[in-house]
Amino acid sequence: MIEMLLLQENVPLTPSPWDHSIGTLASIRSKQTYICRIYNMEDKIYDELQKVYDNNRLGALVQEICEYYATKGSYEDNAYEDEIEPPEIVESAYTLFCLQSREQILDEFAIVRKKYPAIYTKVADLHESLLVNMDYRTLEDSCAITIANLVDGTTVSDILGQVEACARSSENLSEGLDRFYKYLHSRKS
Repeated sequence: MIEMLLLQENVPLTPSPWDHSIGTLASIRSKQTYICRIYNMEDKIYDELQKVYDNNRLGALVQEICEYYATKGSYEDNAYEDEIEPPEIVESAYTLFCLQSREQILDEFAIVRKKYPAIYTKVADLHESLLVNMDYRTLEDSCAITIANLVDGTTVSDILGQVEACARSSENLSEGLDRFYKYLHSRKS
């Protein structure tokens, strides 16, 4: 795995026989150390992500959010765009659904912060945003505006109404989010 990462960085594993520069060797060792640290951090994140999914105190929505933010940076050349919604929609939708059960979600993020620090570094901004915005209507409106601007034929009130309807009529917030995406896809067609 480390060898593959080094090749992706176009850094030779060993200097060429005709390159006798000590500086080049030091550069290679420095990049190897840096890449090893990245590799170890990714291992820790994936280990913690598995534990997040095994923790029955965390709801499906928080588990999904943790996975999204933890793996978001691992896609190459925006390859994720064929698989999921644009980040602006995903992140706004996550915020809107978190606000549907804000206190419960804040409690679950507190568990993530305490037990899974590597994962928490990825979701900390969302958690802080939910904590800081005591007047959640402003945050809610901002997210709805973002989605309405990206999905033709929708208004802010359409978005907010659908989020509430999907959240209330579903067994859990993650299922409600799936229904909300179906609604958005029906508007895009």
